[in-house]
Amino acid sequence: MVRQRRGADVDSRSAGLRLRRTRAEYSEEASTTIKQRYLILILAGLAALLAPLSACGLVAGKPELTYTMGECDQSIPMNQLADWAKVEITAENGVVHIRQNINYVCCADIKVVMKREGNVIKLIETNRGQVCKCMCGYQTVVEIKGLPKGEYTAEVWGVEYQDVHSLELLGEAEVTD
Repeated sequence: MVRQRRGADVDSRSAGLRLRRTRAEYSEEASTTIKQRYLILILAGLAALLAPLSACGLVAGKPELTYTMGECDQSIPMNQLADWAKVEITAENGVVHIRQNINYVCCADIKVVMKREGNVIKLIETNRGQVCKCMCGYQTVVEIKGLPKGEYTAEVWGVEYQDVHSLELLGEAEVTD
């Protein structure tokens, strides 16, 4: 008989089996822990290898579009709105910048979305508001970050409203990021 610490009598054969099972469980747990450590090392190594590629633009996530749409500016005389409207597209420090003056109806709610087809970046402006008879100017500032390094054609299409106003190419430029 083998006496356990708790004071219960146990047959030595069952105590031996329990000891072997505990060793097997320990061995399995140790094996799992070693596998987890190797996996962590492999993932850390991959991250270390990909970090320089990401920094130089060879590996990039999805491009990110941010924009601000100014309020309707009715101070611009109606006869000057067409000349005031313009699109400027530049690229600097890995960011594509688009500054635009839009000549459009004053009750609009203009939203901008980006579509990318290969090396062509299309900005599409859509009126989600109303159509009315008054006109004004909207100033828009757009930034696109996260593009892989390369040459792109940036196009600005606007302003679409249901089946009333169809998309029109308002400006385009070749940019190198």
